[in-house]
Amino acid sequence: EDLPLKGVEQRSISLEELQGALEAFLVNTTQGVMPLTQVEDHPIADGRPGNLSLALQAVLINDRVPREGSDRHTPVPYGGLTGMRSQLT
Repeated sequence: EDLPLKGVEQRSISLEELQGALEAFLVNTTQGVMPLTQVEDHPIADGRPGNLSLALQAVLINDRVPREGSDRHTPVPYGGLTGMRSQLT
């Protein structure tokens, strides 16, 4: 899928820059992409999630789904990484 990304940069930004953004989102490992729609009661752009945020969110959600025959996802039995060997069957 072609996403209109020119590059990725991680840096601090000012509140004014964030409030003036056309689009903003947060990314983390558990929630994936989370579009930002406002900061301190100030809407970002039109106050709705942007197209890029929604597209990235969909890409990451789709990537989490295991595909038959794919080696991208390795099943790990419950307890396999936590030392709970008694739970393994």
